[in-house]
Amino acid sequence: RQLRIPLSSVSCANLRAVVRESIWELPLPFIVLGGIYSGFFAVSEAAVVTVVYVLLVEVLVLREISLKALPGIVRKSMALVGGIMIILGLSLASTTYM
Repeated sequence: RQLRIPLSSVSCANLRAVVRESIWELPLPFIVLGGIYSGFFAVSEAAVVTVVYVLLVEVLVLREISLKALPGIVRKSMALVGGIMIILGLSLASTTYM
């Protein structure tokens, strides 16, 4: 069975627009992996570096998130993390029980 996937042509102008739009996201893997492999920070600290970088870019550079919206975002994300931790804890308990 063949899937009908719509294709779009790639032009230099389209490619430039995509790179310009994602210019602040492109250095993040190099910062995180470079920091880990150079020994500048540990793997567990890479998450903090990522959060700080994304927070600075979103709030100060791109201005897609306002400072007033941050407490609500943190509250919602902590509720989500709490739910995930409950699921992980219950799954660990069930594997230990079995």
